[in-house]
Amino acid sequence: MIEASAFLRREGIELFYQVLSPENPRASKKVLIIHGLGEHSGRHRQLAEYLVGQGYGVILTDLRGFGRSGGLRGHVDEFSNYTSDLVEIITATSPERPPVVLGHSFGGLVAASLAIDYPRHLTALILSAPALGPKMKPPAWKDFLARKLAGLVPKLRLPHGVSASQLSHDPRVEPEYNQDPLCYPKVSTRWYQVFLQEMERVNAKAGQVSVPTLILQGGSDSIVDPQAVVNFYHKLAEIPKKLVVYPE
Repeated sequence: MIEASAFLRREGIELFYQVLSPENPRASKKVLIIHGLGEHSGRHRQLAEYLVGQGYGVILTDLRGFGRSGGLRGHVDEFSNYTSDLVEIITATSPERPPVVLGHSFGGLVAASLAIDYPRHLTALILSAPALGPKMKPPAWKDFLARKLAGLVPKLRLPHGVSASQLSHDPRVEPEYNQDPLCYPKVSTRWYQVFLQEMERVNAKAGQVSVPTLILQGGSDSIVDPQAVVNFYHKLAEIPKKLVVYPE
C-alpha cells in the first residue's frame, strides 16, 4: 500500500487528508470517506485498508474543527464550509475521476449535502447510518438553550451527548473511542443550529440526488432514526439506488 498525507489550506484553516493507494498504479477508482461527529478519519482506517486491498484508492480527510484539521474544535460557521472544503480536497486528490463518496453518521449528512450541491464531484454515494433524523433527542432545556445562544454566543461549546457505548456492538470500540485524543465530545451552539437546518434542507431536497446511491442502516441504531433514513430513501429520484437495513 502506498500512503501519502498532506494539509490543504483553505480560509486560513489547515485541512488534513490522506490518500491510500494499492501498489498497482493502474488503480483509478477512489473512495472518499467522511467521518462522523466528534471523531476523525483515523477511526475508519480499517475500512480504508480493506478497500485498498480490493483495488481502490481511498481518500481520508478530517472535517474542519475535528481530528488533525484546523479550526475551532466542534464549530463551523456555515454548513456549506464542509462541502466546499471537500470539493477542494476532491480536486486536489482525484482530478481525473470523481470518487465514490462514503459518509458515516454525521458524515452521511455531509455526503448527502455534497451530492445535492456538487453532483459532478462524485460518481456514487454511500450513506452509512446517515444523520437524517435523530433517534436520540437532546433534553428540552439543552435544545432550547443551544437554539437561543446560537446568535449570542455562537462559539460556546456544549457536550454533544453521543456515548461511545452507542457506536458499536464490538466491545473493543468503546474504550478505543474514549481513549482517542483526537475525538472531541462537544459542539458549538452555532454548529447545532446549522446541523438542524441542514438536516431539514437535505430531507427536502432528497429528490435532487442524481448519482447511484447505496444506504446502509442499522435497525437498532440509537443515535440515527432508522425511519428517517427509510423516508429519505423513498424520496430519492428514480436513480440506481439500494437500501439495506440490518434489523439488529
